[in-house]
Amino acid sequence: MRAPDGRPIFLSGAWIGTGDPNAAPKPSVYYLRQTNDCLVWVGLSAADGEPLGASWIETFHGTIGSNFEIVGRWDEVLGDRNVVRRDELGSGLITLKIAFVPAGGEYDAELVLLDADGDLHYTKRWVREGTTP
Repeated sequence: MRAPDGRPIFLSGAWIGTGDPNAAPKPSVYYLRQTNDCLVWVGLSAADGEPLGASWIETFHGTIGSNFEIVGRWDEVLGDRNVVRRDELGSGLITLKIAFVPAGGEYDAELVLLDADGDLHYTKRWVREGTTP
């Protein structure tokens, strides 16, 4: 699978999450590992003044399709500070879309959560660390 500029898509690395495409991208950090069409990650809360993962930790395991969609299962676990109540922990199946953002003749990839109708849903948005959100 290749980006519009012909480069292979390789999602492994540190990513930062933001809830709004115009927000400062610092509320969460995700560490992704791609092996062929398999994608796994660990996501950690990153609130100012707290250690990574203090509020919540999230895991994901999914498959990257030829249509640039990623389908998989995510699960939240409690962080060190147990800010999230046990009954608020989420889990389930999600679908993300690999979106491409022009960046000086190349494309940066970002991951955007899709809602049940396949529409972009900016509750979750990830941008590879070191790229322009």
